[in-house]
Amino acid sequence: METDLLAVSACIITRNEAAKLRRCLACLSQLVADIVVVDTGSQDETADVVAEVAVARYFYYEWRDDFSLARNYALKQAKYDQILVVDSDEWFASAKLEQVRTQIADFFAKADLRTAVGSFVRLNQTENGWQPSQYLVTRLFSRKYFRYQGKLHERPMPLAGEKKRQEIKLELELLHDGYLKPAVFEQKAKRNLLLLLKEQGLPAEAAKNPYVLYQVAQTYRQTGRKRMALVYFRWWLLAETNVGQSYFQAGLAAYLELLLEYEQVEFASQLLTAFGDLQLDADNSYLAGVIYSQVHDFDKAVAHYRQALALGNAKQADRSGQLGQLMLANALELSGKPSEAVAHYFAAGLNGLSDLKRLKDRQLVADYYLALDLGQSHLKLGLFDEEGNLVASRIEAVQLKNYQQVEATVMTIIANYQFLISGVGIALFGRVNPQKGTVGLVTPLGYEQPLVERLEAKFKLPVVVINDAKAALLAEQTLGSLKAVSDGALVTLGTSIGGGVILANRIHEGRHQLAGEFSYLVQNKRFLSESASAVKLMTALRDLLGAAKEMTDHQVFLAALENPLAKELIQTYSYNLATVLVNLQVSFDLERIAIGGGLGQEEKLITLLNQSFLEIMASLPNNPLYRPELVAAKLGNQAGLYGAYQLLTERMRS
Repeated sequence: METDLLAVSACIITRNEAAKLRRCLACLSQLVADIVVVDTGSQDETADVVAEVAVARYFYYEWRDDFSLARNYALKQAKYDQILVVDSDEWFASAKLEQVRTQIADFFAKADLRTAVGSFVRLNQTENGWQPSQYLVTRLFSRKYFRYQGKLHERPMPLAGEKKRQEIKLELELLHDGYLKPAVFEQKAKRNLLLLLKEQGLPAEAAKNPYVLYQVAQTYRQTGRKRMALVYFRWWLLAETNVGQSYFQAGLAAYLELLLEYEQVEFASQLLTAFGDLQLDADNSYLAGVIYSQVHDFDKAVAHYRQALALGNAKQADRSGQLGQLMLANALELSGKPSEAVAHYFAAGLNGLSDLKRLKDRQLVADYYLALDLGQSHLKLGLFDEEGNLVASRIEAVQLKNYQQVEATVMTIIANYQFLISGVGIALFGRVNPQKGTVGLVTPLGYEQPLVERLEAKFKLPVVVINDAKAALLAEQTLGSLKAVSDGALVTLGTSIGGGVILANRIHEGRHQLAGEFSYLVQNKRFLSESASAVKLMTALRDLLGAAKEMTDHQVFLAALENPLAKELIQTYSYNLATVLVNLQVSFDLERIAIGGGLGQEEKLITLLNQSFLEIMASLPNNPLYRPELVAAKLGNQAGLYGAYQLLTERMRS
């Protein structure tokens, strides 16, 4: 293993964090050939922990209220000029060490080390989950050309003062749990404040170092002394000469939030005008939307709210979620577009209900149709207009295990939106008889619940119900990837595996409406719901990668393709699924098979399925099979909503 270690020195300064240091060293000892640990006064077993690691060396340094002095002392002890700086409460996810190794090696091999520093994202573990830091942390550089400056929030700066740093972003994530407890964060913030004041003799107005002023402002804000923070943010902007600094956007956003809190909206809008729009960041886009709304520039507000929702990466998650939808709807309504506002009030969930009722009472909006797609773990809601356009949709997490839970959930939703809708289409997992309007969930064959009858009696609205996979198949047949296909199939990937088959232009339901329940196919003595569940695959990938909660499934899937172990999981999944598709082809001689569900939209998965399908076909003796097209379902995970709405309109017309 040691021959694979990078010729890089990892430098750490620490104090009384032996347990976290052990975790950090366990990670670094798999990456670098030299680890320097500088202890600034620990009273725990720090020295013993360092002694456990062959490539780690222990040094004692007397603390002098200056982080740069301690950092530079560590640099002096390093065996190599190539430096990686890590704190004892930081580490890299074990599943990503190969990626870390490759990117560090590439940085030192390709960058101009006279000016280049390597920076990457730090994910902070908080009580609300993993949150990315507001700006990149700089951790890679050459000791030949850089030394640390600054008593606190120290930065490696070029030894040749006339040279400017070139910051290179690496696609790495450094995990950090030093501020997990709010009390610890507050304690460190207060310590930082004292050191910063000492560094420049602040608050003397002669202090003009913009980075120090910025850090003082942030420290005052983080310790709740917000009026003082406003003072230092103003001084910082007056002193700042380089708006391209990596911390500038974070500082401007924090300043704008304080200005909003203290109702200095006009000045906030002037800052936006002066410095241009904030960077492409969901939190900043949302913030700009709030500012423009409050100065009644609704067109700009709408544009920024839309941007926040499109980016979907807000650190305060609701800003690119239901809160963002609500604020966008409000801005649209105030700009005279109530019909457009409806979609976003609906997407805001219960938060937008009262506003929808108000618009309806004022007769500013027409009637709509409600479509529901109920799975065991997720519920999709869609609002269709009279022309069949999906005006709005949203997804909610649920746990539906029996009929009683399903009926109660549907009753609640229809009751909430009864004032707005003229009919309801329901796509539901399990056994469904759309002609009778009955469902049978976790019940013996033949025992069915009259769901449609109960709903129509209670709400006096037309209601239809259809199996969720059949709804998706109906939609793909008429609107999507199976249009004009006489013999085809849809395989939907979710908690289980569903779908259906089209034979001679008709959906084949089977004698008991159970055709297409692919979850109950057996493969290697296991049901497909176990071996080919997309939800289980994504859970396994997240666990293996140590993926942050904020990462979308799409982002996790792409990251998994770069990790050898995770990629192997995907390839195994693809091969197992391709085996099922071959069996379908043997059984029905199909022209095209569409893959639905969220995972079905991954281009790489479709490619792997085609490759595995060909591989299996090639292994068959005297292969008689026609190779069908394997494609992504056009309507994706909204196919069930379209199918439920389509069945509703067909019934209403008849």
